[in-house]
Amino acid sequence: MILSVHQTDPELSMPPRNKGGPKLTDEQIKTLEKWVMMGAPAPVGAGVGKLTGLSQKARDHWAFKPVVTPELPSIRNQAWAQNEIDVFVMQKLEQNGLKPNPATDGDSLLRRLTYDLHGMPPTPAESDAFARDYDAAVARDVYAMRNGQPARAASLVVERVVDRLLTSPRYGERWARHWLDTARYSDTRGNRRDIEGERFPSAWTYRDYVIEALNSDKPYDQFIIEQLAADRLPDLSKDDPRLAALGFITVGKRFDNNDDTIDERIDTTTKAFLGLTVSCSRCHDHKFDPIPAADYYSMHGIFASTIEPMQEPVIRGTRIGNAAERADFDKKMRDLVESNTRGYYRYITAQLGVIHKEFAGRALFQMAGQRSERASIFRSSISSSPSVRSMAPLISPLTRQSLARWLACVG
Repeated sequence: MILSVHQTDPELSMPPRNKGGPKLTDEQIKTLEKWVMMGAPAPVGAGVGKLTGLSQKARDHWAFKPVVTPELPSIRNQAWAQNEIDVFVMQKLEQNGLKPNPATDGDSLLRRLTYDLHGMPPTPAESDAFARDYDAAVARDVYAMRNGQPARAASLVVERVVDRLLTSPRYGERWARHWLDTARYSDTRGNRRDIEGERFPSAWTYRDYVIEALNSDKPYDQFIIEQLAADRLPDLSKDDPRLAALGFITVGKRFDNNDDTIDERIDTTTKAFLGLTVSCSRCHDHKFDPIPAADYYSMHGIFASTIEPMQEPVIRGTRIGNAAERADFDKKMRDLVESNTRGYYRYITAQLGVIHKEFAGRALFQMAGQRSERASIFRSSISSSPSVRSMAPLISPLTRQSLARWLACVG
């Protein structure tokens, strides 16, 4: 610190010299030097404004305020708003002198709904049927509004198609991806090694659990409890499907140091359920969020006292393929690996061919007039060493005739 405030090193100066920061006065620098020589004691009353823990400033942050139901603002265009969210949208539009866009057509609306809920486009037949029903409903709503009657026909058509999309298994498959990203779902332990024990062969059971939780509309509190403590549920059986929820904890990256593995699990858990980076408190109290190191190590103690069974439970209701399906899967995996391997070696061979074509002629020309003991040694090794012949792909552009001519040239 003292070196930086003297600004004698352009790479280490405070304030930064390259940003035009003014250098501290000689009196200020002497004060800092004296403070360091005293052992750098904390100023009197330094802990008063500390933000770590439940300080008032932390309590006042919006993220730590309880959720409340705000009052609906007053708007002029009451007919446009069909729900509470629309009221807030219309309030902002009116404040900025804007008007809402006209309603889209049925075909575009169904595409938006289907992409959003399923991640795939609707079929042409679905688009035609919905567009026909929706456009007719919009016409009825226009007629109803002209006569001062409620206009709900188009909304009912939309609600029916949304219910159909939500009841499809595709809904869970689409939206489970977002939670699986949060849970850092993976089929491997995260190391770049294809060794025994590197893969999580049963990770798919957790994936299927999340999909089923969304498709069955599982309450969120149960969703949390099962992922953190399914094995402690009072009505649990040995083959209970809810045990798959514990994959939230176990599918993460593993480290040689178990404390690092626990840190990864704390980080994932708190980010997922609290939206906080609690792992910062592994080394120190959090600088702003109300998370002291004591809270971090309280969670650390919970994870440290948790063990994984040597034998994984067989979960009821999961489909396990028969021997023929497994053999077919293994064959396809072997074929895929072999195909990738052949493609890789074809690429390497092609690259070596380019290198040889570019440099082999130049190298022969430069070595042609050199008579030395190295040449005779090399000639001897060419004729007797099997290791040279085994490297045929590397010297294939240099044919035997080329080598013979070269050896004759160098004597």
